[in-house]
Amino acid sequence: MGMDVRQHRRLCMGCMREKGAAEICPACSWREGTLPNSLLELVPGTVINGVYMVGRVLGEGGFGITYIGWDIANGRRVAVKEFFPRTAATRTSGSSLVTPLSPQSAEAYEYGLSRFSEESRVLTMFRDHPCIVSCLDFQSANGTAYLVMEYLEGKTLAAYLREKSGRIGGEAALNVTMRVLDGLREVHEHGLLHRDISPDNIFLTRAAGVKLLDFGAARFAIGERSQSLSIIFKQGYAPPEQYLSCSRQGPQTDLYAAAATLYKSVTGEIPPPSIERQTHDTLEPPSRLGVALPPKVEDALMRALSLEMRDRFKTAKDFQEALCGRGGAEIAPDPPPQRRGKRKPNVFVAYAVGTLLGAALYLPLFLPGRFGLFGRPAEPPHASPPPATSSAQPAAPPKQDPPKLQVNYGTFQARLSNGRIESEVVFQILPFQGRHGCAVLVLSDEDGSYIKDPPGKTFELLRDFTTNNDQDAVTVRFQGDAPAAVTTTPYRKLSAQTVLFANPCDVENDPFISKSVVIPLVRE
Repeated sequence: MGMDVRQHRRLCMGCMREKGAAEICPACSWREGTLPNSLLELVPGTVINGVYMVGRVLGEGGFGITYIGWDIANGRRVAVKEFFPRTAATRTSGSSLVTPLSPQSAEAYEYGLSRFSEESRVLTMFRDHPCIVSCLDFQSANGTAYLVMEYLEGKTLAAYLREKSGRIGGEAALNVTMRVLDGLREVHEHGLLHRDISPDNIFLTRAAGVKLLDFGAARFAIGERSQSLSIIFKQGYAPPEQYLSCSRQGPQTDLYAAAATLYKSVTGEIPPPSIERQTHDTLEPPSRLGVALPPKVEDALMRALSLEMRDRFKTAKDFQEALCGRGGAEIAPDPPPQRRGKRKPNVFVAYAVGTLLGAALYLPLFLPGRFGLFGRPAEPPHASPPPATSSAQPAAPPKQDPPKLQVNYGTFQARLSNGRIESEVVFQILPFQGRHGCAVLVLSDEDGSYIKDPPGKTFELLRDFTTNNDQDAVTVRFQGDAPAAVTTTPYRKLSAQTVLFANPCDVENDPFISKSVVIPLVRE
């Protein structure tokens, strides 16, 4: 166990206050000698590297256990977070040593441990920010690692909401949200995302402060490395892009979660999971639930909860200004069409990726004969051509339900080599017996804009495919010259995506049925 400072100071392991010789702490009623609730937790009184002593458990999740602690050298209470992934690690009863659960989980454990150490580095950046919990130290011991953070007196927003029957007033909720957005402004300015904003990770201090907790999911917003990270999200607080490990994320990802937290705070209800909203959006504005909010505040809240990233606010500052009634940044309008004969765009529902999602996404692409120049699907042309006069408006085609198809994707990879694009995608469409289709490959830049070739046409590769048995997997390989824009523009990052149609590529009036995840384009 190491040194036990209780020999010198009679500290309560429940609150780290002096209790003298009393068996039961007069401050928190902790009984001396109380064992942990689980054999996997450290025994109260355990000392880490002779410098920090841990007490009772404050909280635990899938990746760690947080204890109240005592900084021996500085004589102060701290919070000590131990890396302990329940699915990959174990601890022998009576021992402090943490070991991988099995040889097979050793690699995952070591990788997680390295990410845990990154969390300390992330928190160190924000040590002096009033709205972000401070990291004081990082220690390696017992085969694992420990984050030492400032000890906060108070409670999480989640606990506070439970005390208030699930909801609080609009003014109080806005005050908390503003402080959260203050913290996110700092996080985003460092090129990072929090990616786990929720009432559980917002702490209300007794001094009326608001602190962001748990940066274990924080990741760099820019860089290829972020594309391969595991999916981290909480149902109801995560936007659609967090359901795909390879999807592009940005500050708007955190703003959705902050808005979902505000929504929960004022309505008492968690927003429906965003992946379900894409097939049937049942999200109600707070006013329809009997919550009185200023119209501009409600408008800002609902905009931040948009399913499309581009429809949300671009920055935390924009969101704050809108909540204050100062408008915030406006959504940039689509550029005017450059082709004659195009009509006002609408949005088709696309059936999403695999059995995990089973949801619909929107597709902003340009495809000849199917889509407008600036990324929104155009209405299918009529069977008969419209009148020759330019002023005539063709009648809108009857609204049709999208095909009831499910697409399961397997491997998808794409690379750029010697000026050539090569890609392969494997998928299964259910049901799709004896049918022909078209697969289309498109590229996008780091901002999500689609790569274009002169004179403004989106780059694409098309391939027909056939499947005679809906239990079979279909493999489509794309090969073609890279667009000139790729070789002449120094893009930091390029991505690829596949779009599937229910008819061969020479048929122009069919809506798409699915789009794949967005993956990095590997350069060789």
